[in-house]
Amino acid sequence: IGNETTKLRQKLEVMQANANTMAQEYETKVESDLEAYKRKCSVYREQLLQKEKENAKVEQALYNERKKVLSLEHENETLINVAEEKVGNVMTSERVKSSELKRYK
Repeated sequence: IGNETTKLRQKLEVMQANANTMAQEYETKVESDLEAYKRKCSVYREQLLQKEKENAKVEQALYNERKKVLSLEHENETLINVAEEKVGNVMTSERVKSSELKRYK
């Protein structure tokens, strides 16, 4: 019985050592996978930040263009009003001249 117990203990120790080795290998693999995942996340985060910066630049450019358009529209309106006023003045002046010419005839 003593010899069998010793053999069983030895077999148990080998099995325990194998289990410990497997657990250590698994832990190492999980740590490695976790580090790889963290690196991928970091790269993805950097890509997102870059895209956000690019989007902000495009949005700023659009805002600037909208401001230009609004300014040009306002300038157009002003020029149209001035032109209409001048046309009105010219027409009034022409009517006055026409009336004066009729009086002289």
